Amino acid sequence: MPQVFGIAFAQFLGCSLWFSVNGVSAALLDDWGVEPSAMGWLTGAVQAGFIAGTLGLAMTNLADRFRASTIFLWASIAGSMANLLFAYQASGLTDGMVYR
Repeated sequence: MPQVFGIAFAQFLGCSLWFSVNGVSAALLDDWGVEPSAMGWLTGAVQAGFIAGTLGLAMTNLADRFRASTIFLWASIAGSMANLLFAYQASGLTDGMVYR
């Protein structure tokens, strides 16, 4: 049973990338000087990235060649690195969308 909790917690952390911008949206609006609708573009960029990753996995058959846990691990690491770059390197909406 402890493995189930570990998997659920890992999934929770992996999905937190979707919502991390919402927690700092007021500060981003102020720092970047953009309209509130810009937050929708950042959320859309996250969704586009998840879709692109899913399509990439499907088209390359990586899911058939590697264990799901390995793919999840590397996808989570890539997502966290992109989130880290977003936090420290993004200086505007365009940069933010690339890192998201």
